[in-house]
Amino acid sequence: MANLETLEDRTLLSNVVTSFAHDAITGANTLNIKGDTHNDSFSVTENYSNGFVTLVGTGSPVKTQINSLPVGTAYTTSRAIADIVVTLPGSGLDSDVVSMGAIGTGHGTGQNVTITVPGASTTSGGTNLTLNVNGLKNSGYFTLIDAPYSTATGAVNYPFA
Repeated sequence: MANLETLEDRTLLSNVVTSFAHDAITGANTLNIKGDTHNDSFSVTENYSNGFVTLVGTGSPVKTQINSLPVGTAYTTSRAIADIVVTLPGSGLDSDVVSMGAIGTGHGTGQNVTITVPGASTTSGGTNLTLNVNGLKNSGYFTLIDAPYSTATGAVNYPFA
């Protein structure tokens, strides 16, 4: 007769990954933020004093890691960031929560923020997104793209007010 043991509860963590793109002509750095398909919940904070950007998993309990750091650990870029590009893939069965804000004095200097939520296919929607943006004073564009698949068509840029 086999004896079966109950395993403890397991939580599948979400992992958001960052990467940089450097424009050799302008010297500007772009921060690329890519979510996964496991209910990402994180905040993005621009620091107007030094141009750095901080990301941290949010929610209660926190289930989103940034760059595989321990849950709840903030990640701060090591260089000033000019533009932020966020991609949140999903299948319509997941929900992401993204908050964006700023600290420090002054204004962003030409930062553009682009958030793309590609669908799982041309006929299947993407992730359900709750987006909270407060206190950004960037002089660039804020673009939110609900893409039909992996690329955006007919995107509209909205200037920061």
